Amino acid sequence: MRGSDPDAALYWLARMIDAGEDPKFIARRIMILASEDIGNADPQALLIAHAAFRSAEVIGYPECRINLAQAVIYMALAQNLILQKQVLMRRFMRLEQVQGEKFQVT
Repeated sequence: MRGSDPDAALYWLARMIDAGEDPKFIARRIMILASEDIGNADPQALLIAHAAFRSAEVIGYPECRINLAQAVIYMALAQNLILQKQVLMRRFMRLEQVQGEKFQVT
């Protein structure tokens, strides 16, 4: 999902399901990705990941495959937080040039 290629993400989802991976484990990994990698770049991602987890928890396999696939596609196409951080760093660098001051980002 991190490579922003929905076809590749769906391929690996299918491989994990075919190998017998627990759908709740897959859904938890999607939630972690939504929180850590996407974050505020697309706040809706965490809600979609949570809905996929709930479907895995409540509906179970095989029906939750569709919900997991929807979440995987959304995550693969969502803007990444790293891009947001890069843009922010460029803005701070520009401020340094304009104002001649150093800004610390932690």
